[in-house]
Amino acid sequence: MTAPHPSPSPPCLSQGISTQTLSAVNLTAEKLAAESRTAPGPHLLLFDGVCPMCHGAVRLLLRLDRRGLICFAPLQGETARRIAKRHQIGLDLSTAIYVRNLCARDERLHFESSAVLRALADTGSLLGLLVSLARVVPRPLRNLAYRFVARRRFRWFTPYDSCPLPRPEDAARFLP
Repeated sequence: MTAPHPSPSPPCLSQGISTQTLSAVNLTAEKLAAESRTAPGPHLLLFDGVCPMCHGAVRLLLRLDRRGLICFAPLQGETARRIAKRHQIGLDLSTAIYVRNLCARDERLHFESSAVLRALADTGSLLGLLVSLARVVPRPLRNLAYRFVARRRFRWFTPYDSCPLPRPEDAARFLP
């Protein structure tokens, strides 16, 4: 079975990113469009590429997101820099950023605890639905807990020397 021919590159990511990477994003968008006429564009989680705890969260999301709606990119990479420039934000390696509807007119960024909760909810899994109930906790309190963990994560887990490579079956969901 052959993959569908990728559509033209999304203008928001097209500069300086490889054709292979853009093809993966476009194929994800085509898959979404095939599932529903009103389906959003793919979503993207930006995470600290050398953080073992962050990689654990990515592995969990890969298992839960059976529809393949969420892509991933390290905060240290080119994709994160381009998104930060487009939205005129700074990048902080202790802050997860979740981009809903990547490259769509209604693209929206979620930060810290909201990024994690939104990504889990978008998996459509039972765990994602249960965890999304935590959104009833006021964001300042959730983010206080998020920052507490983020500040201590390298005391609890030894950072990687470099961003680990994804499994071959997951590679298409990772952007540079």
